[in-house]
Amino acid sequence: MEKYTKPTLANAMVALVHEEFLQQFQQYPATTLQQINLSDAIAYALNQLPPLYTTKEEDWESYKNDARQQISFSIKRAVETGIKVSQIHRKGNR
Repeated sequence: MEKYTKPTLANAMVALVHEEFLQQFQQYPATTLQQINLSDAIAYALNQLPPLYTTKEEDWESYKNDARQQISFSIKRAVETGIKVSQIHRKGNR
């Protein structure tokens, strides 16, 4: 995966969820990663978390840092659940 790049209007939560996925993916074997629909997993995780929209560069890092401190557990849990839900849906569509 490539590093997430920020558009002009951005939801900083997307970058945080992406970072968490990268961390958690390191724990999975390649066979498990093939069972995950990344787009579905990220969408599920984002729907469990509050949006953090910003249009200013200086707010981007501030929003991300605040969220890391305040809701990092929620981000981790949303990503874990997104991965599991994606695997279940993918298996069900075979």
